[in-house]
Amino acid sequence: MKPVRSLPILLGILFGLVLAAGALLLTPAVQRWALLRAMQARPDLQFEAATVAASLFQVQLGGVRFKQSGITVQIGRLEADYSLWQLLLKRQLVIGRLSGRGLLVDASKLSARRANAAAAGVPAAAPGLLTQIKLPVGLVLADCVLEGRVLLPGSTGGPPVEATCQISGGQIAPGQEGELVLAADLKNPAAAARVTALRAELRLRVRQTEQKTFSHVSLTAVVEAEGRDLPGQEHLKIAASLAKTAGGENYEFTVDTLLGGKAEKVLALNATLPAGGKEYAGSWQLLARAAQLEPFFLGAGLPDFQARGEGRFSFTPGTGAVGLQGSLSAEVNRLEAWEPAWRAFGAVKLAAQFDVAGVDGVARLNQLHVSVAGDQPVLELSAARGAEINLKKRRLQPGSSAGGEALTLTLHGLPLAWVRPF
Repeated sequence: MKPVRSLPILLGILFGLVLAAGALLLTPAVQRWALLRAMQARPDLQFEAATVAASLFQVQLGGVRFKQSGITVQIGRLEADYSLWQLLLKRQLVIGRLSGRGLLVDASKLSARRANAAAAGVPAAAPGLLTQIKLPVGLVLADCVLEGRVLLPGSTGGPPVEATCQISGGQIAPGQEGELVLAADLKNPAAAARVTALRAELRLRVRQTEQKTFSHVSLTAVVEAEGRDLPGQEHLKIAASLAKTAGGENYEFTVDTLLGGKAEKVLALNATLPAGGKEYAGSWQLLARAAQLEPFFLGAGLPDFQARGEGRFSFTPGTGAVGLQGSLSAEVNRLEAWEPAWRAFGAVKLAAQFDVAGVDGVARLNQLHVSVAGDQPVLELSAARGAEINLKKRRLQPGSSAGGEALTLTLHGLPLAWVRPF
């Protein structure tokens, strides 16, 4: 009888321990300790959180700060309503509402050139990256509102450029298309700036499958410039999309401008990956000039240039092999906008015909002819016999056992003014 009588006591003790453990896990101090300990597994990420409070239906974070790759992010308060039961029983993370206040993204310590490259590269890369993701659980996001500020690099020696931004949207769920919208206003602190403000709207549309992947992703960014002497209707549009179908994948990336009511194309990329294939193949076209892009750099200053080119490219993700073919012609002047010492170059003209392939750190020059000129022809460079450049060892090597020259450099005359800056 004693074992029978002791069984309820043991069960009661066990139940009490479970309740105590549950109560301990719901204690904010314990939750904060667990979160900070988990973040220690990322030595490349500096993470802090002043407060953490999670229940069965809601999580709240306060005083969050993290830093990575020179960018610091602070969040005053972040709240999310979610369903723990949906997560445990149906393996779906259901967030009814995600809201945040006091968001500050400080990228002012980055170089202006690096920040501009990142801003241009994100719309191109995001669709491809998202379609490669397989979520551990289904994601449902009904509503999202985040508000804050972004600090970007200003002109040399000048204060940072501040932007106010808001992220809104939702309706993301398996089997349907959802959307997130980023609206931002950038003010130029320079008093004499020709471009005083930029207004940007970025729309991300995703279609999530029942298999927890994304079958269609599109990202569109529209930037409007305002300022002195601008005629109005100064728009820059960057659009990228990747769609998966039974026949394979289709990728598109375009950059267009609207200046004074006239639409002009700057860049177009198109690529396809057949079903079961391993290589993306497509075409590229470039038609750009400084007047198209300068209004959207907040007066940072660009050299006078115009460039025209077209061709084809290929990329194999499994091996990293790339191929690029085509022709390019460009004229550049006023290089002192980037480096004062480069004023001596004056006007520079470039023309190139190329067929280049690369894999495992070796670039093969199947065809190459480059000519550079100032007021007079300066040099010509030609490649023959599939010359190869080992980028890892920084070494030129012939690509064929046949005799002859791998590279031919003809120097017509190097202006002394071009040598002085070095």
